[in-house]
Amino acid sequence: KLHFARIHFQFRQKFHQCMKVYVPSYLGKSDKLVAKRLKKHNEQIDWLLASNQVEQIIVCSQNYPENAKRTSIRLHYIDSEAQGPSHARNLLLRHHYSTGGDTCLFIDNDISSEIHTIDEIIDLANRVNIASEWNLLGFVPHGFGLKKSPPEILNFKRKTVFATGLFFMKGIQDLFFDEGLQSLEDVDFALRAMIQHNYCYYEIEEYEFYD
Repeated sequence: KLHFARIHFQFRQKFHQCMKVYVPSYLGKSDKLVAKRLKKHNEQIDWLLASNQVEQIIVCSQNYPENAKRTSIRLHYIDSEAQGPSHARNLLLRHHYSTGGDTCLFIDNDISSEIHTIDEIIDLANRVNIASEWNLLGFVPHGFGLKKSPPEILNFKRKTVFATGLFFMKGIQDLFFDEGLQSLEDVDFALRAMIQHNYCYYEIEEYEFYD
């Protein structure tokens, strides 16, 4: 476990300033559901674009209706049929691997915060970066609900069970989700990462760093 109060801020190792953010996105079929999800997703895009550390936002737009896409020099879409979350994430992973980037962020299309900036999350990941070697860093803990306020100490612990809501990848190449699995594809992904490739996974405990 890592006690962040003991890590001096000025010594943290920075990620590359040009962070790519990948968003698998499906808005649903009914007009009401599409409108609800698109509103939340647009809030997320505004939240991400407010950061000068986010170079690109790449959205896997699955069966998007007409006029659902936004226009921004930093926002790009990869169109796809809706074939499940693993398929969408794999399309985004192929893009990530082909661009040669080392570190990126994956985030579900309904996650944003009115309280915290994405830069705060990136800064936390930077601080874990100087304390331990990791390849997957998850910000969605297992077994805990949303918290109204953070604890005094934020802990990250090495885990085996993986959640894909919000996570960083660093130094991983040519690893994909198993699209043949009907469930637990995220757990399978992390186990293969650790067992077959000796990659290391850490996860935040007790607190989800978004509302």
